Amino acid sequence: METRKREASKWITSRELRDSTIEEDNSSDTRVKPFIITPLGTRVKRILFVGTVNSISDEENITKVVINDFTGSFYLSIFKDTFPEDRRVLPDQFEKGERLLVVGRLNTFKTEDQRIFYNVNPELALKVEDGSMDYWNSRAVYIAQRKVLAIREASKLESADASNLTKLGYSEEESECALRAVRHYPGYNYQQFIENIRNSLTSSSRDQEVEEKKSMILDFIKNNDKDGKGCLYENILNSMKEKGIDQSTLDEALNLLGSSGEIYEVSLKRFKAL
Repeated sequence: METRKREASKWITSRELRDSTIEEDNSSDTRVKPFIITPLGTRVKRILFVGTVNSISDEENITKVVINDFTGSFYLSIFKDTFPEDRRVLPDQFEKGERLLVVGRLNTFKTEDQRIFYNVNPELALKVEDGSMDYWNSRAVYIAQRKVLAIREASKLESADASNLTKLGYSEEESECALRAVRHYPGYNYQQFIENIRNSLTSSSRDQEVEEKKSMILDFIKNNDKDGKGCLYENILNSMKEKGIDQSTLDEALNLLGSSGEIYEVSLKRFKAL
């Protein structure tokens, strides 16, 4: 019996997937799930991404997980009894706040007004370190930028020919993606897309930096509240500057600690840990 070749997983951001509106025509075999064509021309059934677990919820036979990358959210469904345990990703592999690399199969849901929503059935979930996550996020932006440059070149061609793009230095994959993008998304705003993911990556890196400093600032407030009346802002600032933390990072961290109920301002510019 002939076996169907497994589709390769494609690196993708949640923004690229969220903006996808094209399902490849598969009328010849309704049993086979169609490929999704994204605005960058990526032809995909299985995806690969890195993100942070944001929420986990259990239902009768399914665990739903939301994982955020730097551009938005991926929605995962883990069916508990679909496969034997040694052949599937298990719900206990996910913990809130954990950073993961995920490979999974795309499922689509189309509404009456033909809007498409996406869900991922995970096949692999691996923990990643902060440095690895930064690398993969930067890599995702690089891949997207290369594809957008190829799309701009393809839009100048009088006839669709991938060989013309490969002669300019683009890979075969980038060239084919560019031609699909031009054909399926003629009015898509690629400049806005690139600006959005660049800004999102910068903002995400900043948020991560502040998050990493929170515990240091909280420990200082706890350990230096000698009289039980809290720590003066000026003392916290001077100590943090010695540790290489600037004032704007300190202020953001104090706001986050206050919002999460870990500290409160007992009087003007004096903070106490709860």
